[in-house]
Amino acid sequence: MRIPKKKIDLTLHDTTDYLSKKQEYKFKLPDGAEKVQKPGYEEIIIPARKNEIKTELVEITSLPDWMQPVFTGIKRFNPIQSKVLDHTLNSNENMLVCAPTSAGKTNVALLSILEVISNYVREDSTIDLKAFKVVYIAPMKALVS
Repeated sequence: MRIPKKKIDLTLHDTTDYLSKKQEYKFKLPDGAEKVQKPGYEEIIIPARKNEIKTELVEITSLPDWMQPVFTGIKRFNPIQSKVLDHTLNSNENMLVCAPTSAGKTNVALLSILEVISNYVREDSTIDLKAFKVVYIAPMKALVS
């Protein structure tokens, strides 16, 4: 069965009186945004904000000894990783990290996995591998190979 195409009216309406005439609202684009009229559509380009994360970089040596080999070759975490480190290692709450490519999100995921593993480290420093499972879903095979 084919669904017929319909035009949808996306004009905003005043919700206080549904019988009133349509009202158009004006929205202000952020500074630096560019609106380009194309045939059949509008393109709005909004430049990324330049937010510098002001945080002290955390040294890898501040991690427990058994975690440090995971980050061989790294001396300290970058600003994004340093900012979320405390939450990542000391909480089992959900976390959403949005950052550009090569910003260190994979290492944040590794820290989250290490937090789970830390709950199963025995007194003799071995890990009870049968007591837990971790599922890591990645958008590219290269991130998990």
